[in-house]
Amino acid sequence: KDIDYMLDNNELADDDNAHYYIAGYNDALSYIFDETTSLLNSEIILELADQTTKYLHFNKNEYRDFYWTVSILRPWDYYTDKHYQAVDEDDVLNCVDAICSEFMDCKNDKDVDMLIPICLFFTDFLAIYPFNQSSEKVSKLLIPYLLKVCGFSIGEYISIEEILYENLESFYQIWEVSMKNWQEDNNDYKEMTKFILRVILRAYEKFSDFIN
Repeated sequence: KDIDYMLDNNELADDDNAHYYIAGYNDALSYIFDETTSLLNSEIILELADQTTKYLHFNKNEYRDFYWTVSILRPWDYYTDKHYQAVDEDDVLNCVDAICSEFMDCKNDKDVDMLIPICLFFTDFLAIYPFNQSSEKVSKLLIPYLLKVCGFSIGEYISIEEILYENLESFYQIWEVSMKNWQEDNNDYKEMTKFILRVILRAYEKFSDFIN
């Protein structure tokens, strides 16, 4: 059911490789829901990236090794005049490790509502933009993975990415707002948090409609 959305909106797919991408996306979902670990680390994220692009004619995914500027960030049209630059290549892996560690610290704290760290992690991941290809696609796969890790299995039954694509314009606008001043540790997580929580709520509403 995601095929039409991916063909229209996929950051990698074109007429020549769309079916390869869809096959990799399916394998990535299988990996998410067959994986028994409840951990989050840079190796697991790299595995998601590899699953996503495994049938495409790319080199094996590695964490970004050059300075990624606004001109090739997607959605680049929102950032062209804003001079946003993602994390320097020397800091990418350290940043990914840091946000994974923070997420696991929250998970191990029984007083933390994990829906909030899921939203914060998603925002930070987009700001880091850690891969030369597929950062945006991996970010969307991370939502069902993080939900599953935290005990919410809704992503196994309802497509989170489909809901994101149904609200793609709003997603990109909120992405822009959330990235402002991120490198100065002064960004606003509120709008992206509200957006992702609405996406999760919509997934449960769709599941309820399906059951009914």
